[in-house]
Amino acid sequence: MNRQGNPAALAQARRQHSLDKRERALTALTVLERDGERITHTAVARAANVSTWLTYADGICEHIDAARERQARTPPAAPDPRAPLTPAGLRAELETARQEIKNLRQERDRLRSAVRQQLGQQLDALTTPDLAGRVDELTRHNHQLADQL
Repeated sequence: MNRQGNPAALAQARRQHSLDKRERALTALTVLERDGERITHTAVARAANVSTWLTYADGICEHIDAARERQARTPPAAPDPRAPLTPAGLRAELETARQEIKNLRQERDRLRSAVRQQLGQQLDALTTPDLAGRVDELTRHNHQLADQL
């Protein structure tokens, strides 16, 4: 306690307290970035147990902005398969799976139709010469029956 009213000691303590808070904010920023957490001023303030106002102060804000830019440039890491999924994550995966199934069904139907058409053409090509011969044979047989009558 400063009972004599020494302002220099109070100012020094206040400076030291401010430096400690700034150091905690920068350390929290480093940890958030290392862990791949989304970096925001609020997230840094919560992690460092400081006010959000401090994260907008000169000397801290620049570091947060730079970390956010680095985070935006790096591709997101593949999710850990052992990590628990959130309901929102599960809904997103379900919707993605549904869309993929829909696309696969459309592709299957298109391929099935193409195969049917190709098989029909192949059957037509195989039977066309036989059909002409069969028509000629039936025509001859018809003429024979007509002659007999």
